[in-house]
Amino acid sequence: MTKFADPTVTNVKRKAGTVVLLTYRGDSAPDPVTGKVVRNAFERYAFYRQGHEVDLTLVRSGERRQRGLVAPRQ
Repeated sequence: MTKFADPTVTNVKRKAGTVVLLTYRGDSAPDPVTGKVVRNAFERYAFYRQGHEVDLTLVRSGERRQRGLVAPRQ
């Protein structure tokens, strides 16, 4: 069972205009080999313009960042 925590909803300004930003944390699916579950951070943007809606969800995996497998931004 996936668990979610710490939800927040805010309006933010982006290049495309004002969007709704939902941030929360949630557990990953269990790893099929090890059974480990890691806590991920989610950012979901809801864009709406002229009758069209687009939802964009970005996920940052906690375990990958801790192990240094994701290259740092330069």
